[in-house]
Amino acid sequence: MDDVWEIPPSALEALPAFPLTNVVLLPGMVLPLNVFEPRYVALADALERGPGYVGVPLVRDPTLAMDDAPPTARIFGVGRMTAHRRLPDGRRFLRVHGLRRVVVRREHPRSTPYRIFATELLPEPPLREAALAEILVTQLERIATTLESCEQEIVRAVAAIPDPRMLAYAVTAILPALGLAVPQGDDAGPGHVWIQQQCLEADDTDARFRLLIEQTGVITGVLGESGRFPRVMFN
Repeated sequence: MDDVWEIPPSALEALPAFPLTNVVLLPGMVLPLNVFEPRYVALADALERGPGYVGVPLVRDPTLAMDDAPPTARIFGVGRMTAHRRLPDGRRFLRVHGLRRVVVRREHPRSTPYRIFATELLPEPPLREAALAEILVTQLERIATTLESCEQEIVRAVAAIPDPRMLAYAVTAILPALGLAVPQGDDAGPGHVWIQQQCLEADDTDARFRLLIEQTGVITGVLGESGRFPRVMFN
């Protein structure tokens, strides 16, 4: 995560926001957006005219998603629009490339149909405890043995990412695909999107790895109980 991930201070000071209820924008992630609400069509066109940076905060209460200013997470991903297509019915199709994570300092008084935040970048320190990466990769490799071949290739490609910071975000991004055993439902703890948000909000890279090791450990535990691991793994 070198200079390519830097964002101009002017963009951070007045960052337009596209709140969503079911997506956490992570560094390195490519997010397609089908835009149809008038306020976000206006946002899409503003991104096309400007530098194209946009924040994607998670809406804390999905039942308030259609409100004018629903409560959102203070820490969220910021990306840059890399594609903008106008559709005949008035919609916009966007592609946003996740770059960094930011924290909100304040919200600007409303002067546009969409919200604008003053934000600052959060640091991305290197991994201090190398053994955490080894544990996480080992658990990913175990999970991969239970998947179809194409899914195995995806997981192994993620496990081979050399930068631990980007490895952590890539694993966070594929957690929903891996999370056959992640608890779901009102009485079973947070769903995938909130686990991803917890990872995004982690204080540092080591803390993020510990969260991911915990989650992949849940998955490997349930897969082990179900007998889905190849027997050769226990010889």
